[in-house]
Amino acid sequence: MVTTLVRSLTSCFARMAELLTTQAGTAQASNCWKFVQEVHDCLSELPAAAVGRLRSWVGKDDDELAPAVERFMLAAIRAASSTAAAIGGDLTNLRWICRRHFKLLLPEPMICRIVTVAVAADSFIDSAGQTRHWLQWAYSGGPNLSVLWEVYVLLRRLAAESAAATAEAAAAGLLPPEVSALPRGLPETVERSFALAFVDEVYRDPASAANWEALLNE
Repeated sequence: MVTTLVRSLTSCFARMAELLTTQAGTAQASNCWKFVQEVHDCLSELPAAAVGRLRSWVGKDDDELAPAVERFMLAAIRAASSTAAAIGGDLTNLRWICRRHFKLLLPEPMICRIVTVAVAADSFIDSAGQTRHWLQWAYSGGPNLSVLWEVYVLLRRLAAESAAATAEAAAAGLLPPEVSALPRGLPETVERSFALAFVDEVYRDPASAANWEALLNE
């Protein structure tokens, strides 16, 4: 029964990832967002232990479900961010994938891989110096303090590496002046959003406050 369920989930996530990648913005792609809402609603009804079992299945690297979910998340984040960035952009889809119940499905290593790939693909700011919408996914929905902290530390490191590479290229005259003048590092708006997210996680789980000092001293 478990094997059948995992195969079914793998097929669904793979099909939705393909739709978002090849037919983004079409009527067919809209089915992907219905799928996201249905998965979210299902997860919100499950007890924590059941969600934990699902997450353990998603976390098995030797199974086809893990790469299918990861591909779907990357495609969904990119598609939702593009919609949000458009003139008069709609944030609805982005908010769905940022929700806590949906994010609880993802193991911590997968969340970090998704963030790393997103940074490599889209960086932190656009050509106008505006913060990329996909970063909202990084600091939203927890799913808990320790994971949120790991994502924050990862983004800080990736931002520092990106800033150093940009500075080196600018010093060598390899970048146009308008690119060299863009802000570097993790955007201030993202720093503030993470700060608020940390407060929210401690509020949701006061026991996690005991880990806060340990995290800061790592």
